[in-house]
Formats: sequence, structure tokens, C-alpha cells
Amino acid sequence: MARQVLILTDGQGGAEETRMVTAMSQAIAAAWPWGTQAPAPLVQPAPGALPPGPEVLVCPLTLDLPPWLPRLPLESLGSFLASWGVLAGVGDHWLPVAWTPKGPLYAEVITAQAGVYRQPVDLPDHQRQPLYQLAFRLLTHLQASPGVYLLQFSWGKQGQIYLERLWPFPAAPALASLGIQEPDLFRCHWLCLTHQPLRNLMIYPQPGLTWAAKPDQNRLS
Repeated sequence: MARQVLILTDGQGGAEETRMVTAMSQAIAAAWPWGTQAPAPLVQPAPGALPPGPEVLVCPLTLDLPPWLPRLPLESLGSFLASWGVLAGVGDHWLPVAWTPKGPLYAEVITAQAGVYRQPVDLPDHQRQPLYQLAFRLLTHLQASPGVYLLQFSWGKQGQIYLERLWPFPAAPALASLGIQEPDLFRCHWLCLTHQPLRNLMIYPQPGLTWAAKPDQNRLS
């Protein structure tokens, strides 16, 4: 049982980092699973952070991890992705995946428009399914632990997928889910990290938008 949470950041202190820490802190307070009131999380820059005690749950919001934390071997994925027909390239879309202990839940795709992250991007099924399959194969190959992952990608002119990066936490694009998705991606991440139930994702009704997930609709069959 954790008695404290340590959020690790890049330490840049920008507006996006501040919003991410706030969103993660709110998610922790709203779904603290250990009976007592949630303590305010500790927040430290990852560079130079020392290993905490055994009763501290570490929640990184950065790729720049200290050496005492295990990390996914993301740099060695090139050959594997090439064998799957996936090319490296610049990505301007993000597929969020809530990788729960019971299987994946796929959130609506996020994009960036005029410097603002926006969700949802309405995609036809022939574009959704290859993304879901790629995410599932990738996270299975990596033996990923429960959490929210963002698959940063784009499409080529012939519909091929270009992959830029896999983010192993709700990075800045996840801010688009605040007030749009229930539960938002930071709450999803916390529920996954603490193995709490997460059965469905729903988009709140938006002007001109009527889509909402049905139970298990966004699981890969």
C-alpha cells in the first residue's frame, strides 16, 4: 500500500508541465484507493531525483528517467517496427491507449490544430483498426505495465502508418481529454497504475458530435 506519490517531471516548469502535474494530482485525489484521504503528491524534476522509500509510488510524467527506474526499450524498436511494415516519421496525431490489467481500452485520437491539442478526431473503422492492432502488438511486445500510453503517428499518402514515438505516460496531448473524455487520460493513468477498475471511456457530447463509447466498443476483439 502506497502512502505517498512522487510525480517526476522534466523540471522545465512550463505551462504544459504545470497543467499535467495539476491534472495528475487531481486524478490521484479523486481516486485514492487506500481508504484514507490522499496526501498531496511530491513533485520533483527527474534529473537528480533520488530513489524514494518502498511506500512511495513513483509516477513519471517525463521520458528523462533517473537511472534507478526501469524504462521501456523504446530506442531498439526500429527493426521490429520495420518487420511489421511500420515506418518512422513525424507524427501529428496521438492514439491514447489505457493498458489495463485486463486488456486495452482505446480512446479517441488527439490532434494538434493551431497549436492546440484537440480530441476527438473522428476516424473511419479502416483507419482505427490498424492503429489498434499496432498499439496492441507494440505494447504486448514491450511487456508494458498498466498505464496510459500515447502512440504518436501520422498517415502517408497511401494510408501507411508512420510512427514517431510511444509515450509511456499521459504526455501533453492528453490535456485535450480534460473536460472532454470521462474519465480523462490522467485519471485513466492513475486507475491503471493502481489496478483499479476501468471498464469504459466516453466522450462528452460536443456541439455537432453525438459519438459516445458503448461498453467494450473500444476494446480490441
